[in-house]
Amino acid sequence: MTKRLTIFAVPKAFEGHADIIQRNAITSWTFLPDDIEVILLGNDAGVKEIADELGVQHLPNLKRNDLGTPMLDSVFQLAHQHASAPTMMYLNSDIILNRSIEGMLDAIEGTAAKQFLAIGQRRDFDQNEPLNFDAEWEQRIEAKAERHGTFASILCKDYFVFPSSMYQTIPAFSIGRGNWDSWMVANSVEQGIPVFDVTDQLFAGHQNHDHNHAGGRAKAYVTGAEAKQNKKLAGGTNYVSGSVATHKINAKGQIQRINRIPLLSFVWDFPKWFGLVIKLIRG
Repeated sequence: MTKRLTIFAVPKAFEGHADIIQRNAITSWTFLPDDIEVILLGNDAGVKEIADELGVQHLPNLKRNDLGTPMLDSVFQLAHQHASAPTMMYLNSDIILNRSIEGMLDAIEGTAAKQFLAIGQRRDFDQNEPLNFDAEWEQRIEAKAERHGTFASILCKDYFVFPSSMYQTIPAFSIGRGNWDSWMVANSVEQGIPVFDVTDQLFAGHQNHDHNHAGGRAKAYVTGAEAKQNKKLAGGTNYVSGSVATHKINAKGQIQRINRIPLLSFVWDFPKWFGLVIKLIRG
């Protein structure tokens, strides 16, 4: 079957709560249409086993930095080499997807853009148990996220959708650390590439978790050596310019150009990003 989309991700070790939420997320991807393929990268504990169990592709040999953190240039290079689809999606391994992704792809394809980057806000909610993937699981988890969850700040970017012709090479960022995600958006805007906000099209359910694997939130995103190196490679934090799209695709699939004043978007988003700052300080 001709593939429409390649999802690629780098799971953490399948231990404790991370085991539960990553199993939930990756299993949800296997319920997507057959023209969507999944690639898991890395050799942390349990990654090969979950790939074998769910019948998805596994690429173990990632380049790592001196601290053992996988490098994103290696991730993107390997994903491009093995992807079968013309469109690719980098996705964090704790994000639950459902069939709303079909509408998102239809809407993006309807723009006829040869180059683009699609981003969107996730819904944060608590999920501490394995999901029951019965006939109604999609409606049930989306209802739970809507009822008990909240949209995350625009600073939080958990997925990037783009043509396979793009991002074949990127700087040697450390994965799971700050500043690279905002660079993705800022870099596209600087090149005049449209950045689509597909929040209204795609359900992206984020299962809340800690950041102990990276030494805490502040270290992972701001104060740590890897975050600082990412900042250097990105030419700064790009928090403002790298968090606002140039176009919005609404729930009906209609594309609207955004009157892009990033600072005003940050003012509107203040309660969310201020809450994020508090979490960073508390670790």
